[in-house]
Amino acid sequence: MGGPHPPRPAALSLANAILHPVPEALELTVRQRQGYHEAWDLPKRETMRAFFEDYPEWSARTVPDEAFSWVWYYAMNHRGDQAARAASRAYRDVLREREGWARRWSLLVPPLAAQLALDRLAATDLGAQLAYQDAVRRHHERLKTHFHPLLFAAAPISAVDWDRVPVFEPAAPEESATRAGLPAATALVLASVLVLAAGVRSTGSRDR
Repeated sequence: MGGPHPPRPAALSLANAILHPVPEALELTVRQRQGYHEAWDLPKRETMRAFFEDYPEWSARTVPDEAFSWVWYYAMNHRGDQAARAASRAYRDVLREREGWARRWSLLVPPLAAQLALDRLAATDLGAQLAYQDAVRRHHERLKTHFHPLLFAAAPISAVDWDRVPVFEPAAPEESATRAGLPAATALVLASVLVLAAGVRSTGSRDR
């Protein structure tokens, strides 16, 4: 009989989920759509005011109160993004708390350390996920910068130079989990050595 066994990664994962509950991703979508649909019933000036808070460089422009405007329609969608912004940040914060909690436990649980190391080497850990999301956000902002002048000018679709429309740029290697390749490999080797040492010790105890 050996000493008490360390908690298994699956048990730690369950405990992590209980201690750090993450809001349902669907909630973010619902908040975004509610913010958008509520804008239909607001005065256009109020919807545009919320838009200008994020893009003050366009605040001198006006939109017609009585006629439909694509700028106003776009501003309504942007208002939905604003409505979900705080919840999105809270969602990411809880994910970071989960990761930090798991990394602290990995110092005591070699299998968990190995799992986290493999995730980093494969660029499938939380850092890689958040880096991808940030790259998508940057791409959206570049698209907005490109199309805002056309929207406010009410330019026809034929005026769009599609060859100059920004293309998606993935996260740079230094921003993704691959930047931790060497530390992750080191952690994986150390975890393997610890597991091997524990197995040898257990075998020796049974032989005696």
